[in-house]
Amino acid sequence: MDQIINPVIGVLGLGGTAEGQNTIGRLLARVFSAALAIGAIAFLLYLVLGAFRWLTAGDNKGQLEAARSTIFQALIGLIILASIFAIARIVGLILGLECAGQQFPDVICWPEIPAST
Repeated sequence: MDQIINPVIGVLGLGGTAEGQNTIGRLLARVFSAALAIGAIAFLLYLVLGAFRWLTAGDNKGQLEAARSTIFQALIGLIILASIFAIARIVGLILGLECAGQQFPDVICWPEIPAST
């Protein structure tokens, strides 16, 4: 069996082996988790920026409206992140991408691909 050795990921099996599938599943799950974490950090920073603008707006109605808009946009971003997570969970359950008691996004287990003869 041919193998690809990646210093970051490790050994990827070729030919539809379960080892290669689980490695790719773990990689995709980690990328998805990292993207959600980056989105959550961006939400917090954007929310703090809006709150800071609100506090420093004083009597300026234009700055106050800009701060309110920033906070509203941060909340919309949080709703989008929660929706993405919920949709991914539902798709994972429908497609059977969870296995061995581990739930998405910890790991994605692909359905078995029979070896060609």
